[in-house]
Amino acid sequence: PPPEPKRWAYSASLGFTGGSDKGGNNISMSAYIDAVRTGENTTFKTYASMNKTRSDGERTAERYIGGLDFEHRPSDYCTWYVRDEAQHNRFSDYKLRNVLGAGYGLYFWNTKTEGRTSLLRFRLGLAHTYVEHYTHKWPNSASEDRVKDSDMALDLGLLFHYDFVCGVSWNTELTYTPLFDDLDKGTLVHESKLSYLMQELGMVNEKLSDISLEAGIRNEYQTRPEPGNCHTDTTWYLRLKKSW
Repeated sequence: PPPEPKRWAYSASLGFTGGSDKGGNNISMSAYIDAVRTGENTTFKTYASMNKTRSDGERTAERYIGGLDFEHRPSDYCTWYVRDEAQHNRFSDYKLRNVLGAGYGLYFWNTKTEGRTSLLRFRLGLAHTYVEHYTHKWPNSASEDRVKDSDMALDLGLLFHYDFVCGVSWNTELTYTPLFDDLDKGTLVHESKLSYLMQELGMVNEKLSDISLEAGIRNEYQTRPEPGNCHTDTTWYLRLKKSW
């Protein structure tokens, strides 16, 4: 009988860089893990990531992200989804930022040939955003009384993925959540990465045949950030990824 299809797939990646310049020494670490369960008409994904940077002994970046994404496909092209993502980022003044979204998705392109996947997906839904600020507090309030924002928003998303023949793949994901009561205010998140499956390592040891090298960039753009914060938070990374 044919083997049962693989339901769960896991991956973990780690990046670690260091150096020195006129401003002093800097060291950076990033990590990402995920678990994906694929059913006949459903896909469930949970993930977590971490990024920290120190420059001359002082921390200059610190971000933790965790989330889940559930998708039901009544047909090959139409989907319904629910997603939730939480983030802590002290340098963007997020003690906690949570986005809970749900809506409709459409695959314009979704093919799989000889194990290579190509897809283009668009999402449109509603979201609830909650932000508890790290340092921004109400005037004349107690030190622990931080400003909290709770808003409804649109949830827009675009995902493009393409696997090349040579073991290289490209992945780009965009999400944008403009607020209902102020459409000029929103958060745009962009991440693009290029992965190379290092098949040559399989010649040394079969257990190394599913190790990849990832290079990517993540941008988080706020159209109207809080006073004192930048519009864009950008992270570059180079990581080794292990899948099983």
